[in-house]
Amino acid sequence: MEAHHPDGSKQMLVTARSRLAGQICVREFKTVTGIVSFLTDGGFTEVSFPVIEGHSVTLSLDTEI
Repeated sequence: MEAHHPDGSKQMLVTARSRLAGQICVREFKTVTGIVSFLTDGGFTEVSFPVIEGHSVTLSLDTEI
């Protein structure tokens, strides 16, 4: 997942979990619930995602909350 900013720049959204200090492990989403939870925790009020490999979806963050 990546964030696209209004100025045209983009940033990869990566969450990390590790039990070892200094170790970074990329989190893999294994369930739909995990994806929805991640996005709603990030402030998204509507969630959608592709169900066909290789497809993509653009979501807009609702900034009028």
